[in-house]
Amino acid sequence: MPHLSRSDELVFFVNGRKVLERNADLEVTLLTFLRKNLRLTGTKYACGRGGCGACTVMVSKHDPVSRKIRHFSVTACLVPICSLYGAAVTTVEGVGSIKTRLHPVQDGRHFPEISDRFLSALEDFPATVPQGVQRYQSVDSHQALQDPVGRPIMHLSGLKHATGEAIFCDDIPMVDKELLMALVTSTRAHAKIISVDLSKALELPGVVDVITAEDIPGTNGAEDDKLLAVDKVLCVGQIVCAVVAETEAQAKRAVEETKIAYEDLEPVIFTIEDAIKHSSFLCPEKKLEQGNVEKAFEEVDQIVEGEVHVGGQEHIYGNTGVLVIPKTEDKELDIYVSTQDPAHVQKTVSSTLNIPINRITCHVKRVGGGFGGKVGRPAVLGAIAAVGANKTGYPIRLVLDREDDMLITGGRHPLFGKYKVREKNMYKTVDKTIYKQAFNPEPLIRCWNECLDKSSFHSRRMQVAEFNKKNYWRKRGLAVVPMKFSVGFAATSFHQAAALVHIYTDGSVLVTHGGNELGQGIHTKMLQKAEVEKSPHVQTLLGQGQGFWTAVAVETPVASRELKVPMSHMHICETSTATVPNTIATAASIGSDVNGRAVQNACQILLKRLEPIIKKNPEGTWEDWIEAAFEQRISLSATGYFRGYEAFMDWEKGEGDPFPYYVYGAASSEVEVDCLTGAHKKIRTDIVMDACCSLNPAIDIGQIEGSFTQGMGLYTTEELKYFPEGVLYSRGPDDYKIPTITDVPEEFNVSLLPSSQTPLTIYSSKGLGESGMFLGSSVFFAIADAVATARRERDIAEDFTVRSPATPERVRMACADRFTEMQHRRPCISAKSPGMLLPLRLTPTDCPGHASDAGHLPRSVPLGWPGPESSSPPPQELLLGLVWPGGPCLAPPSSTRDAVTAESTPKA
Repeated sequence: MPHLSRSDELVFFVNGRKVLERNADLEVTLLTFLRKNLRLTGTKYACGRGGCGACTVMVSKHDPVSRKIRHFSVTACLVPICSLYGAAVTTVEGVGSIKTRLHPVQDGRHFPEISDRFLSALEDFPATVPQGVQRYQSVDSHQALQDPVGRPIMHLSGLKHATGEAIFCDDIPMVDKELLMALVTSTRAHAKIISVDLSKALELPGVVDVITAEDIPGTNGAEDDKLLAVDKVLCVGQIVCAVVAETEAQAKRAVEETKIAYEDLEPVIFTIEDAIKHSSFLCPEKKLEQGNVEKAFEEVDQIVEGEVHVGGQEHIYGNTGVLVIPKTEDKELDIYVSTQDPAHVQKTVSSTLNIPINRITCHVKRVGGGFGGKVGRPAVLGAIAAVGANKTGYPIRLVLDREDDMLITGGRHPLFGKYKVREKNMYKTVDKTIYKQAFNPEPLIRCWNECLDKSSFHSRRMQVAEFNKKNYWRKRGLAVVPMKFSVGFAATSFHQAAALVHIYTDGSVLVTHGGNELGQGIHTKMLQKAEVEKSPHVQTLLGQGQGFWTAVAVETPVASRELKVPMSHMHICETSTATVPNTIATAASIGSDVNGRAVQNACQILLKRLEPIIKKNPEGTWEDWIEAAFEQRISLSATGYFRGYEAFMDWEKGEGDPFPYYVYGAASSEVEVDCLTGAHKKIRTDIVMDACCSLNPAIDIGQIEGSFTQGMGLYTTEELKYFPEGVLYSRGPDDYKIPTITDVPEEFNVSLLPSSQTPLTIYSSKGLGESGMFLGSSVFFAIADAVATARRERDIAEDFTVRSPATPERVRMACADRFTEMQHRRPCISAKSPGMLLPLRLTPTDCPGHASDAGHLPRSVPLGWPGPESSSPPPQELLLGLVWPGGPCLAPPSSTRDAVTAESTPKA
């Protein structure tokens, strides 16, 4: 690296190229500079706090002392460009590219070696590189080699994801005269809006306008869900107005200067329990009963009852933006949006602006994950941005910061339930659900038995018991969980789908369908499907769901391999409401299933038209046939359509067929719990899933692994915390803990159930996108098993409640012992309910009675003390290191003589 003399110009290097920046802005971060100035969008914005790693780059600097080049990783969102004088920056684009060459770590087949001495730094438990086995059905030996069905084919955009070359909505370059939008949100949970003062905001330089409900020419959302608040707000984070400015920084400054006066209203509802107390329900009560329930419970010998608590979950997707571009005539709009349901965005914008739907085109190239979080809310953001574009006449870009996205858009709902059961059971024979839908549980029983067998469950149960006998402060747990997961929507109209397939005169094929690429590989599967359908003499039985495909091809006189058209000849550009209208949300694990049917239908129509030409020239090539069809004026474009599966539910009668079919599976997980800290590690997980026939097992098993990992987060680490006023506290990965690579089980085995068929679905496959998430609960129950062992050893009641997520704090308290009994339940600042807190910024004067202790942060007790033989209390100096639950005050009691009260005893 050449030696550089200091000057007023900022000089540094990016991917080997010199960057010269005059009059550098002190507030510009490296992330912003890379994305906006250099158009290196492989470095992603995700959290803005340096907590997620999406913007990680390598910085190389010359060390004048050692006279060597030092390389280190940095999070670009926290690094000012002014700190990089003379440095060299390497982004993901500088590592490798599909246009030049890939680095070995980017092609998915090579991984860097990590020294054992570095692995131990990853977490308290010694970390190991995860390993596992993937098992799936073999392709029929008679199937043509060029037939892609059932083969593990890479995701079409997989390499682009690895190199940063995959373009998402937020990566679209700035357009001419583009303005930036920022949202002003409510700071009150339930309040009347007294006044909104925009005067100071509008006086700021660069501010163009502030959009309010008065600027909406059409419908302002629904009565209980306004796009922009009017008169009152119903939650913290509700959108009140939106600032439009020339730059993002100017828009955010104007948000801070927007002053809103409120008058608080009652009731204030923060929890499910609050909602029950105030009879605040989203919909009328729905009940399913069979027989005389009260009489049955009166007559049984034993009743098991309790409560279930599952916390909410933030979706933590990438790519949170929308870009609205008004056209110069006829009130037309182009909307580039990250959504699972572009048609819903289109309809919402139409009603908001009071213009016909046919003037609005929504484009979705790919979505940076959705998980259900991009079904409804992108329509709100798109509509507000469209109002801004309509009023100003300029393109509007709205991209939410991670903390704003978590505050505004909501997530997976928390759950609270009470149960009372008479018998532990599982379906054994052909049976009916409580809503009288008949089904055959045979695949479920097979999954259960295979999971027990492949995981060596019974022999490992004895090994776990032996380990627990030898270890007092470490306990292992083992659990196996069955799953019956409903696929689809409880409405027939939500299962329809359409597709459009063009064949061009050079033989290339353009496929468009109503599904959205969320990273789950739906486009890859559609092209596999289209390729199979190219042979008019291949009869198929194919089934596919949101994440899963499989096919069995039966050859007839002209083999499919002789009529093959490689996948390289086919392309999917985007999902657009202009090419496929009236689409349904890509959700409920049904997207690939129904859209695959539509693609199949379009291909069959085209092949029917080509049959006379192929019969006349059976030795011809695909290109010959297409050229002949064009000369004979045969249409080479077709629309495919699938009417959908029948689905309904009659709540008055309590019966129906609400779901087209079910997915079955089972998972066994083993964990090891540190009883002193509540931390755990995943030792092994075995999953068996009934996918029937998989079109692409590489993608399908990846879907299972991913959804399982997300489920692990839901049940063990992802805790939403709120201030007492209802403001979400955990608004980024530094406060909200999603699973990382160290959370993957050390041994992770996934098997697809062999020889499974279903006559209902296309090619006999099933939609598996969401189902694996529930299997993550096997980790939760394994933790509960380990905790139960610890409690038995301490002669404490096994009947205990561990809420989900089973965070280290909750697990630590469930492993009740002499230390938890010393807890001091006199929090300096009270919280209204579990999950509510205040920031830990306490000084000695904040904690009456704790002046000498306040300020000590929690640590773990040294594992060498005390042993199981010790019955004496720990010395005072070790008390200062304990994790003290019970509220924001982390200081321990001032004296070990402080008695534990009944209130502080762990609830059994």
